[in-house]
Amino acid sequence: MPDTKLSALTKITSACSVDLVYLAHDPSGTVISAAISASSLFQSVPSAGLIIGGDVNLYRGTSNFLITDDDFGLYNSNKKIYFGDSVGGYDTNLYRVSTNRLMTDDSFEVVGTVLVQADIYLGGVLYFNYSAKDTALYRSAANMLKTDGSFIVSTAGSMVISGLAGGGRRAIYVDNNGNIVV
Repeated sequence: MPDTKLSALTKITSACSVDLVYLAHDPSGTVISAAISASSLFQSVPSAGLIIGGDVNLYRGTSNFLITDDDFGLYNSNKKIYFGDSVGGYDTNLYRVSTNRLMTDDSFEVVGTVLVQADIYLGGVLYFNYSAKDTALYRSAANMLKTDGSFIVSTAGSMVISGLAGGGRRAIYVDNNGNIVV
């Protein structure tokens, strides 16, 4: 039915791999009519993905993984990015609460090293050994840190206590013989 207008053809909402697609093919500058199966058509399209505006791309990297070689922005300050799976639904989020500030309503875990070149404001307990939560450092009162375990300074180190009566400071350390020196 090449003489039927495209807009007059029956519209379908999905295609299967054996369906044929009509093409006006131009491999060498001369248009010819041709047919290609739906599965061959999508396999022959380069994996460039979705090109937007001629300079931004979004494409499939591997199974269930999208990639862009460009920047990706979410430009609505009250929107969240949700993470989850098909079984449990969305259970984790990440969003912008103000300028230069991201937040999650859940836990945020880093496996590896965190390098911080800014102030850290901690509104809870700082745990060491995440899974066991057996070592903690926290604020127990104004200007006071506390641990419910032990705090050890190595033999090569020292601990300075300041704010003593009269504004004094004291260094406490262990000398080479294992003696505590104040």
